[in-house]
Amino acid sequence: AAALEARRMRARAGGGFRGARRAAESLASDPVGQYLFYCALLLVWAPRPAASPPFPGAGSAPAPMVVPWWLSSPRTAVASSLCLLGPILLREVVSTAWVASDVSVLLATSSSSRPGREPAPLRMARGAVDAVMSLLFTPSKWRNASPAARQRTLAGAVSKTSLGLEALTGLLIAYDAVRAFLDYALSAISNRPHLAGVAKRIVCAQLYMNFLLVRRRKIHELVGTIRGGALHVPERVLDVLLEPRKAMGLGERGPVDSMPSETLAEGVDGQTSWKKNVLVALGID
Repeated sequence: AAALEARRMRARAGGGFRGARRAAESLASDPVGQYLFYCALLLVWAPRPAASPPFPGAGSAPAPMVVPWWLSSPRTAVASSLCLLGPILLREVVSTAWVASDVSVLLATSSSSRPGREPAPLRMARGAVDAVMSLLFTPSKWRNASPAARQRTLAGAVSKTSLGLEALTGLLIAYDAVRAFLDYALSAISNRPHLAGVAKRIVCAQLYMNFLLVRRRKIHELVGTIRGGALHVPERVLDVLLEPRKAMGLGERGPVDSMPSETLAEGVDGQTSWKKNVLVALGID
């Protein structure tokens, strides 16, 4: 893939420096190029274990691996790992789950003895997913949407979450570069870290800041969305706590997308138990 992309860049460049620069800028704006850059930068920036001697029995013990500061305590290790690996794992897990759901639907419908009836496990899984997504996106945006609109909604949420984690990763890498510089500048000469390691961390921070500057418009939009959506968080939390069936898009006789409009207008009785709500959400009751 890298060879094909390099060949494509040379073809678009036309042999000139200006064309090569335009091709590199277009590659930096490509989502696949950004994804590869993020993975490559993390591989270069992350510490590597010290190389062991070729002959362990020769009397020289392997040098112990220096644990970075962001892995020194369990709390920082979990938070740092979530910021670093979240943008990668979130996209992969969601896309794999979506493909697996499509394949399971095809297999279940093709092997079902009743063509017009959905199998019980598939109905339960669909009900659980619809209930959770209704809590996240509200029933009007999820249950009443088409499959293509649902996919766009989920892709937008994954993109915004990944972008937020990438911004937090930028703060982590920038703080690591400042910490490396201070450790080198303020430490005694005998206790200073290696200059190559400090330079690597500073250069990685500079490259990552340039990576975020390319996406600054999306970051500004994400900040505006967070500031505007924060006003609706208390109202949404209260709706989930006080009227869970309504928040999940469920009525007394099933999901809201299968109920008549006059039933929806009457509201939902909040005196039912959570067991009843879960059973209705899974399509059992």
